[in-house]
Amino acid sequence: MENQTQTESVTASKNIRTLMAATADKFSEKIAETRKGLASALTGGERMITRVKEKAVKNINGTNTNVHKHPYEALAFALGVGALIGYAYHRFSQAQPTGINGSTPGQSVDKVVNSQSG
Repeated sequence: MENQTQTESVTASKNIRTLMAATADKFSEKIAETRKGLASALTGGERMITRVKEKAVKNINGTNTNVHKHPYEALAFALGVGALIGYAYHRFSQAQPTGINGSTPGQSVDKVVNSQSG
């Protein structure tokens, strides 16, 4: 995934630079200004992608180091987060809206009618 994204961004960058080189002498002053702006934006985008990648790698390495230094704490944390997610999922998946005459989804209409008439 990472290599595919990196390859696509490099390919897009090369394509834009090739297009800019091919159209360098063909247009007016306004187009030249636009080309300069595009080149600036492209360079800024490439720098930003590089910074984001470096920061992500740094954070991943830091997390990996901490997990290796404190494996039991990391395991307890993961189990706790999993338990909270499981509890929240179970709690909110059990909430069923009531329908016509106080029925819940899957409840037979006969049971609802019999409970109200008797």
